[in-house]
Amino acid sequence: MIESLEGEFLDVGGDHLVVRIGGIGIRVIVPRSVADRLRERDSGRLLTRLVVRDGEPQLYGFERPEERVAFDALLGVTGVGARIAMAILSQLTPEEIALETERGSVTRLIGVTGVGRKLASRILLELKGRLPENLPSEEIGARSGSDPNADAVRALTALGYPLAESREAVREILSEPGESGTPPLDQLLRRALRRLGREGG
Repeated sequence: MIESLEGEFLDVGGDHLVVRIGGIGIRVIVPRSVADRLRERDSGRLLTRLVVRDGEPQLYGFERPEERVAFDALLGVTGVGARIAMAILSQLTPEEIALETERGSVTRLIGVTGVGRKLASRILLELKGRLPENLPSEEIGARSGSDPNADAVRALTALGYPLAESREAVREILSEPGESGTPPLDQLLRRALRRLGREGG
């Protein structure tokens, strides 16, 4: 089993890399998000998973251990093959997949090519409780009550806002001119809700 590759990146495409190992160029399929992150790098290390389909071996690569864990978990879902798993990981991080699974929300998943409502519901059902280690750091911090920013992000996602938009709303508030320190949680949440287009009470 090939667990990882490290070498020079000969080519970085939209969904693949060619890695030179000992004079041999090895093509590795990667999520688009990984390709985008590695596009400006000349070399590096990829965690890999070898999948054989119809007798043809294909190597899939990931930058983070959480991405490979999520890929393996997705392959365990009925009706999800490597192509769909990679499409999901191209649009959602492992942390976002875990959060959507906990919330039972299919909204983000059905935006992925090849994933309809029925398959999205099955993914949520079969992944439930299988990705606890992939919870976002904001979610973990909010559980401990130690970070008002994390509490605000957690509250916004619980109200149905996407994780990325929630993070961005809080970040923009904290970077506003004249803002010094973190406002109280209730104020931060109301301002974030207004920024996201919902009446904040």
